[in-house]
Amino acid sequence: MDAENTLPTPATPPQIRTVDVNRAVEWIAGGFRMFMKAPGTWLLVVLALVVGLIVTGIVTSFLPEWLRSALTSILGVVVIGVLMRSCRAFEQGGDFVAHIQATVALQPLWILGLISAALNVGLSVLTGVLGLSSFAVVMMNPSSIFHVLGFGMLVLFAASILVSMAVWLAPALIVFKGVAPLEAVRLSFLGTVKNLVPYIVYSLLGIVICIVAAIPVFLGFLVVVPMGICSWYLAYKDIFEGESA
Repeated sequence: MDAENTLPTPATPPQIRTVDVNRAVEWIAGGFRMFMKAPGTWLLVVLALVVGLIVTGIVTSFLPEWLRSALTSILGVVVIGVLMRSCRAFEQGGDFVAHIQATVALQPLWILGLISAALNVGLSVLTGVLGLSSFAVVMMNPSSIFHVLGFGMLVLFAASILVSMAVWLAPALIVFKGVAPLEAVRLSFLGTVKNLVPYIVYSLLGIVICIVAAIPVFLGFLVVVPMGICSWYLAYKDIFEGESA
């Protein structure tokens, strides 16, 4: 295995950097600039992702929904790890695909995928519990339906955000810093908490951009997906490597 494919050995714990809120805008702008440096290559990446999603959907179509969701979460984390290393290779002028085998073989990344799957299954269970509880309460007191539904949706939204914060930067921490899976989850969560406002702004901007991208028959996602991948990488660099986008 050559130097490019060698994965890091953890030395000192990664330091979390607190950034200004305007960095959220720069992550997205920087992601767009990275995309524009090689749009053809990134479009091929998007095509590969679409094909992968279709094949995964077909192969897992006979499985129970919870198991399909778990497998999707696991594979998603591994793919994110591969894409993070792709961004680094592209940025440094290296081989865009040479790292794939080494990254896919990284056991901690698969363990992180299992953790992510467990968290998402937990969300599904929470959804079911809240649904049953809400139904029971509404049956006893129909006039409370709006309060019950509002509370249930608020709990689910908060839980989803917490899970997202815990997993957001964890794949990059494993791939670039050699951090253990649970520690990567902890650091991702702390890094997001310490940069909560930029994270919120980044997320809201991402939602707006996705809405706009969906207008021309979803063709805008050909740009938005690679731009989002690159901006994700730049956010990690900014927070854990102290490098501006």
